[in-house]
Amino acid sequence: MSIQISEDSYEGGLLIRTPGQYAMGLGVEILEFLDSLSGVFVKNIGWKNGFGISVAVWHPIIHTQNLVVEVSTDCEEFQIRRVDGPSDEYSALIDAVMEFVRSRPT
Repeated sequence: MSIQISEDSYEGGLLIRTPGQYAMGLGVEILEFLDSLSGVFVKNIGWKNGFGISVAVWHPIIHTQNLVVEVSTDCEEFQIRRVDGPSDEYSALIDAVMEFVRSRPT
């Protein structure tokens, strides 16, 4: 699968595209990865039980002590954006996500 990653300079978000494939699977992998990081909590809104997440809805489910991040998925897109918290902590989280996605086996 060819994955396309882009950062939205206006929104400050991260857009991950999975052309020709539904993005929910990759989105769940990303949430599992983030949930495994020390100091990061990812709220279970069904994704841990194999239900995915509601599509085309923003979910503020990623939290650290200082940061709140929300995600959304729709068809071939998985998006992440900061709700509240320091931009440097958010940037470090986004860098970790991009490294995780790029290092996945294709």
